[in-house]
Amino acid sequence: MRAPDTETLLAGHRVHWAPERSASRPIGVLASIGRAVRVLRRERPDLIISAGTGVAVGVFLAARLRRVPAVWLETLNIVDSPGIASRLCSRLATAVLVQRPSLLSVRPRAVLIGELY
Repeated sequence: MRAPDTETLLAGHRVHWAPERSASRPIGVLASIGRAVRVLRRERPDLIISAGTGVAVGVFLAARLRRVPAVWLETLNIVDSPGIASRLCSRLATAVLVQRPSLLSVRPRAVLIGELY
């Protein structure tokens, strides 16, 4: 999501800013799939990594369509009940990484990496 801190951290990098979408609204997800397919076709990434929210659902679906591996990183603020975007993206992901041991019961195929920050 575009914000002053992300703009500063990503200065000098090629960034495709996307409007936030709710994973529970199919129309928004469809719009983000189309946009993500165009970006992935143009950029040709080797890997997608996200800990994102609703917009990530469209990106992960586009990555699946384009056969681009995608890694879902469960954020540290998720303690025991992941949201809908997390549930969808973790199912679409090639790999799932979690930062809390308690999430291994919710994400059986996840890899525990510990706290990143």
